[in-house]
Amino acid sequence: MPKNHKNRCRNPHEKKPIRPGLKSMRGQPEIYDELKKPASFAITPTAKAGLAKLSAARNISASELIEQIGRGIISLSDADSINYQTSLWQESNANKSEAPK
Repeated sequence: MPKNHKNRCRNPHEKKPIRPGLKSMRGQPEIYDELKKPASFAITPTAKAGLAKLSAARNISASELIEQIGRGIISLSDADSINYQTSLWQESNANKSEAPK
């Protein structure tokens, strides 16, 4: 991503929700009773793409998806994990078969 990414249009799930009557103010919590703090995670490009798909499907940002998983609002089950891993594996193999040799 270029250093000056302010000109990039955000996808709908990346935008803040509209909260009528409430103004966003720096240093004030918006959704939860505490402020979010920056955190850093190292993930592969495949995981980043998968996280983007999951957050877009739920119409929330990747940060909010991680927040909700951490708070237990969204639970992870083995069945969901297996289905998701299978779909990623199928996509990966489909992409490999389409590549010119």
